[in-house]
Amino acid sequence: MRGCKSSWQVFSVFLYDHWASLHSHRESSEWRLGSGSYLHRRPTEHAANHLRQLRLEIYWHSVLLGSSQAMSPVMRKHFKGFTLVELMVAVALFALLFTFAYPSYTDFIRNAQIRTVAESVVNGLQLARAEAIRRNSNIQFHFPNTSNSVSTTGGTDWSISSALSATPTNFNQAIQTRRENSGSSNARIGVANSTGTAAAAGAGMPADIMFTGMGRLNGASAVRRIDVTGAAGARALAILLAPGGDVRLCDPALSLATNPQGCS
Repeated sequence: MRGCKSSWQVFSVFLYDHWASLHSHRESSEWRLGSGSYLHRRPTEHAANHLRQLRLEIYWHSVLLGSSQAMSPVMRKHFKGFTLVELMVAVALFALLFTFAYPSYTDFIRNAQIRTVAESVVNGLQLARAEAIRRNSNIQFHFPNTSNSVSTTGGTDWSISSALSATPTNFNQAIQTRRENSGSSNARIGVANSTGTAAAAGAGMPADIMFTGMGRLNGASAVRRIDVTGAAGARALAILLAPGGDVRLCDPALSLATNPQGCS
């Protein structure tokens, strides 16, 4: 059988070479009729001849070499894949890149959570001030020192409430409440009574900030700075409160003399 197969292979090569030479002659752009005269072929026939050649090539491969090798080399070259070595190299490179990128990605997530909490507190303070001016009455911004209603050191929950005229010191009329979600679980809050003093997580908590009907801080409110911190390596942010009620978000790591985003 092996000798028969070799004979078929030799015979197939002979037929294919003989057919290719005939086909090459048939594919010439002109035919000689004799006596020096030439008959030129039409250009539109070249595409049809090429397709016919490809079909014949596939047919002879199927007949002479078997169905497993019937695909034309012209067509076979378009089917490519990855070798096991190439796949292993790609996986190794991906693992290497992930190892170097993961710490930076973790810091990015922590910093984003801290900024989310800081901006949420700023928006809450501005809303409390706007409500105090609109109602012409005192409005309380409250840090309960909880996270998602669970007692937590430096919890990021906050609420805004007003008081009834019959009980002006009892702020039990909720205006808006914010509860911690998974997007800020690594952030913590601390408050201080001076804009130049940084507060650790949980310092001065729970805390109340009061706005009067004029939009100013109530004299009884001692909070002047709110620090939003996180795990080691994460960037901290601070919120400064002016006696007139203005609220400003800043970066304690920057100097105000050289950068407008600095704190002092």
